[in-house]
Amino acid sequence: MTERELLEQAAERYRRNGYEVIVNPSGTDLPTFLANAELDLIARKGKDRVAVQVKKRDELHDIGPIVERVNAEPGWSYDLVLSPRPSDDDPPADATEPGVDYIESLLAETDRLLGAEGVRGAFLIAWSAAEAAMRESARREGIQVNGDPPRSVAESLCTYGVVSQEDYRRVKSCLATRAALAHGMRPSKLEADDIRFLTEFARHLLSGEPAPAE
Repeated sequence: MTERELLEQAAERYRRNGYEVIVNPSGTDLPTFLANAELDLIARKGKDRVAVQVKKRDELHDIGPIVERVNAEPGWSYDLVLSPRPSDDDPPADATEPGVDYIESLLAETDRLLGAEGVRGAFLIAWSAAEAAMRESARREGIQVNGDPPRSVAESLCTYGVVSQEDYRRVKSCLATRAALAHGMRPSKLEADDIRFLTEFARHLLSGEPAPAE
């Protein structure tokens, strides 16, 4: 789960408990004693106030002063949301976004593999192209998806109308196939039609054309 997803989960938890929530507070949202603090969320209910931060394990060394400041203030408490360690499925830290030319080369490689009946390899390369194209499209549209998993990127594109609901559902189905193949398992289905969908989906995103009407 990404830090943004953890923050949204925390915000929803406080809302369910009757709190008013301010995400990414700044300026007048912050009390004087927290004027320079980097908070991810403030939750308010009656006289109670909660300062929330989402942190990775390697960032915990610097939270002591703010915890003391918050807990010393009447009516205030501090809540730490700990971000889990990166999974083996996360891109390596030194990986870079490939750009359109590289995505096009992935699509060409998919076509070659599919023509040679290399269905499993073709699917994985097609998925790589589609995932990279989703991030490329999000950047072009100004949608913040940094570090988000592919399901969340697809959901954001669908929310902003870049991707249709039908394509979003198809991407989720293909994601399950990709996970099975990447982990050395046999997927419940693996069809050339899914590969063709992924390549067409990626090319559509690279074209910048709007999602088709539902």
